[in-house]
Amino acid sequence: MHRDVVPPSPGPSRKRGRGAATAVLAALLLAGCAAGTWQKGDGSSPDAVRDEQRCLAEARAAGYGGTSMVAQLELQTAVDNCMFRRGYHKGF
Repeated sequence: MHRDVVPPSPGPSRKRGRGAATAVLAALLLAGCAAGTWQKGDGSSPDAVRDEQRCLAEARAAGYGGTSMVAQLELQTAVDNCMFRRGYHKGF
């Protein structure tokens, strides 16, 4: 008599571990994208903060954002591109 052996499915604790690992990876990726401060030859730090907030608002108005890692990366890219268009660069 031959029985097929079925491997055990990952239990809830294993699935939760994957979710936590994904969250940590997403946080690290976003932290890496956001590293550094915006600098501009003639702009002061308050100008950069104000301009970044405006770029964020524009990106959200254009439909960027969401809760997934991909959506957050797309939002950050849209904000970065807006800041580059305004003459900023990232300094470390």
